[in-house]
Amino acid sequence: MPRATAITGVGVIIAGILVCIGWATGNASATRLFFEGEAISVVVAIEFILAGTVFVVAGLRHPLALRLMQRGVAAGLLALSTVGAIGLLTDGLARSLYFSTATLAMSPGAVAVFVLSGVLLLMLAPTQSRTNRLVIQLGTAGIAAIGVILILNEYVNTDYIFTTGKVKQAALGTAILFLALAVGMWGLWRDAAWNNHPRKDVKPSSIYLAVDVLVTVIVATVALIAFGLSQGRSQEIMLDQMDVVAKDKRLFFDTLLNSHFDKALLSSERPAIIKALVEIAEDRTSNGERVELMTAAAHSFVKRDFSAFSIRTNDGKLVASAGSVVVKAEQRIRLWGNTGVELLWDKGYVLRTHLPVHRNDEVVGFVDAEQRMDDLTLLHKKAISGAQTSDMVVCAADGDKQQCFPFRWSKVAAQFPSYLDGRALPLTRASNGETATEITTDFRRERVMAAFGPIGSTGLGMAIKRDMTDLYAPIRKQFFSTFPFFLCLILVSIGVARAMLNPLINALELTGEKMRVVALTDALTGLANRALFDDRLQLSMGRSRRTKSTMALMFVDLDKFKSVNDRFGHNTGDELLQWCAAQMALVTRETDTVARLGGDEFTLILDAIPNDDVAKRIAGDLVDAIGRYKTVFPALDVEGFGASIGIAFYRGDSRTPKQLVACADAALYECKKSGRASFNIAEYEESKAL
Repeated sequence: MPRATAITGVGVIIAGILVCIGWATGNASATRLFFEGEAISVVVAIEFILAGTVFVVAGLRHPLALRLMQRGVAAGLLALSTVGAIGLLTDGLARSLYFSTATLAMSPGAVAVFVLSGVLLLMLAPTQSRTNRLVIQLGTAGIAAIGVILILNEYVNTDYIFTTGKVKQAALGTAILFLALAVGMWGLWRDAAWNNHPRKDVKPSSIYLAVDVLVTVIVATVALIAFGLSQGRSQEIMLDQMDVVAKDKRLFFDTLLNSHFDKALLSSERPAIIKALVEIAEDRTSNGERVELMTAAAHSFVKRDFSAFSIRTNDGKLVASAGSVVVKAEQRIRLWGNTGVELLWDKGYVLRTHLPVHRNDEVVGFVDAEQRMDDLTLLHKKAISGAQTSDMVVCAADGDKQQCFPFRWSKVAAQFPSYLDGRALPLTRASNGETATEITTDFRRERVMAAFGPIGSTGLGMAIKRDMTDLYAPIRKQFFSTFPFFLCLILVSIGVARAMLNPLINALELTGEKMRVVALTDALTGLANRALFDDRLQLSMGRSRRTKSTMALMFVDLDKFKSVNDRFGHNTGDELLQWCAAQMALVTRETDTVARLGGDEFTLILDAIPNDDVAKRIAGDLVDAIGRYKTVFPALDVEGFGASIGIAFYRGDSRTPKQLVACADAALYECKKSGRASFNIAEYEESKAL
């Protein structure tokens, strides 16, 4: 396991370094670990590197270095996660204090995972405790669950559950690395020096809990997938509808711009205006009538189609003007690459044209015209007032910025960046001539459904978009309205599963109990066997050391038992053994242990006796009881049959269980040498033993 943990750490470190190199070199694919989706931020990559370093150090088997590393990395993870959490809560304010880009961005899932990782690393350092073990297990499972949910969300969209559009900031590569973190954390826990507890038997409650969790996960997964598929179909329909609407609006916008430009162009080609400008240019002393004529023409244009109209000579002298000119526009964007055509924003769209007046190939003057495009302004107002988050954005590229007219999220015309995390925003792609309808991320880092494309050849780009949280609102409402149904389904499924499993679990529990009895008791006499004897002896000696009390170990051997088997058969011998076992149980207390080691050898553990006389009395009673065997078995006539007992006392000295058994066995041997059918006490002095 340490090797596997170290290999996991190396993989996580390499992934984190690759992301950092991607940010340093501007390689957007590397920042996503070559997956589709969002980029992994620098701060997340650094946290992966820190966590991976702990896993590698764990493989070196250096406890002190690992403990120091765990605490240091835990502090680093918690500190960086705090910065990420502040960034989420302040909508990017904390990030802007450090970097101009979004390299410090962290998703809610990433913040949760790294906070959990930091806490788990801190809890891995201390000594063993039940609370530590439970928290580590639950925390590791939580990290794995977040990774699985994010991966599942890539293929079965569950965004409709959430009320924020930032839930999918975690990249697919990040989700996979979350699973690697869970594997590494599990390896650290399994390899911890204090985690050497023996595995316990599975309890029925654990089985029921596992079934409950499994049923809940299955029903919840089915519900999520069902609504996810429904969402997917609804999403396709919405994309198609938005694509059609966006094309119509772009066509309408382009058509109106061209028609209004054509009006301005036709006005500059009026023969009367051309003739008047030529006459003014040829006869500069007598042009009063011509000026009046031009002024009347300008006023007539203003009455019909224009908000402002003026005529100038080719040297820039004003001849006539009418209407109100926009003095200070909020936004001015040149169209068709023509220096004489601009689209303005002054409480609405305004088309301004500065067109030359030609006679043949000679410029004889200029016509300046402004047209308020009320139809486009009305289109704009309808687009941003339809739903809570619907929007129509019209922009033009200006280097690495976008010059945009007002929209829902910006009430005034403004300038916005063209790229986010190294990726072109929808309006940037539209201004560059790309047409698409997709789910993407806008400048607010919100997931939106956007249909975008260029507005003809004007140089403008348009994006029709709507927040996914708004689009998913009906599905989300339906999902939570059916939540009680799924909850009832889970409860009913759990009840049915428990009812069906109950007989099986009861049978397994009964079988397990029988197996434990068979494993720890002697089949013939029902007494404890050697395995249980060894365990009870260790416990009794430990209790004696802690409480400074006296315990006694007796070795009992039945004299001449082989003669019983030889003369009367094994059936009679077995009956005699069972009777002797019963006598031993009668003379001892419930807290004592009587065991059969095999054949005619028995042991008695007398736990916490007040004095040595208690053991002597019990030994004497047992010798007398065994000696009265003929009252129960009158047909047995075996000379010398009885019980020999060796006694060893223990008062918390340095002897091991094996040494104590050897003392009792030696006392039994001396008893047999001295005449049998009695008991003998082993002599032991700590000073002589040392």
